[in-house]
Amino acid sequence: GKAVIGLALDPTRGPGAGLQPGDQVDVIAVPAGEGNPADGKDADAALDAPDVLAIGAEVYEVDGEAVAGSQVLLTLIVDENDASRVAAYSTQNRVAVVETAVTPDEAGE
Repeated sequence: GKAVIGLALDPTRGPGAGLQPGDQVDVIAVPAGEGNPADGKDADAALDAPDVLAIGAEVYEVDGEAVAGSQVLLTLIVDENDASRVAAYSTQNRVAVVETAVTPDEAGE
């Protein structure tokens, strides 16, 4: 039920402090510059309520640093049902990741 996917992110598309293997992230769609008529949203609506492409993805590996001018290469473990959509948005450089906290229940405490 899981898939492994690679992302190349601009450093502004993830946490400035960086990510580590085991971190939990949500993958969101970055709106196109002038809105995306195909998804029926204008630019402001897409910014106010961005599409969430994957919830609770696990960072498997990180290569690179959050330094201006370079890319951070992430390998994520996502739900199999989300993988193709994340990959499609990634090819258009339209993804960002948001680190989420693991609740005590999820951590097994």
